[in-house]
Amino acid sequence: MSTPKETKESAVADERQFCFMSVDMVGHTLLTANLPHRAIYDLMNAFHEWIERAVSKEKGEVWSWAGDGALCAFGPGFPDPTAKTLACVRAAMEILDSLPRFNERREETRKTPVRLRVACHLGYARDLPQRGKVFSDAVNFSSAPRARGHTREQHLYISGDLQGASSKGAEQISARREFLRR
Repeated sequence: MSTPKETKESAVADERQFCFMSVDMVGHTLLTANLPHRAIYDLMNAFHEWIERAVSKEKGEVWSWAGDGALCAFGPGFPDPTAKTLACVRAAMEILDSLPRFNERREETRKTPVRLRVACHLGYARDLPQRGKVFSDAVNFSSAPRARGHTREQHLYISGDLQGASSKGAEQISARREFLRR
């Protein structure tokens, strides 16, 4: 039988660093209020495929879906924090940059376009045996900015921890963030 100290140490040893991205569809209820069921189904399928494509292109994973939002992770397969940070931010920028095209291609989003909030955060998490299950304060933090109103629509929130991953990474992220503000 393990002692409490051994259990705590093994839990810490199981933790790995990830860069998390939270994508939240703003105004989902308003957007879908007047759409037929089939149009909502098609819209959400297209939304899921679009987000998964952008994340997998940068070697990340969509860990879970919560209705109109996604939790994505960029993890241990990267050589260092800078690489996973930049991959996460590139995926987030791809999503925000391609949003107008996503809206133009879909009949149901031409009158009421999809709007997004995206947040990225670097932190530690512990995988649980079930896919999509994770234990981490970092996951809560990456999802919280949308609830606290830190992230404006069509903007990317980048946590201080993520910016501090490395000076090179922070410089590249800051340059891209300025591009996003235009």
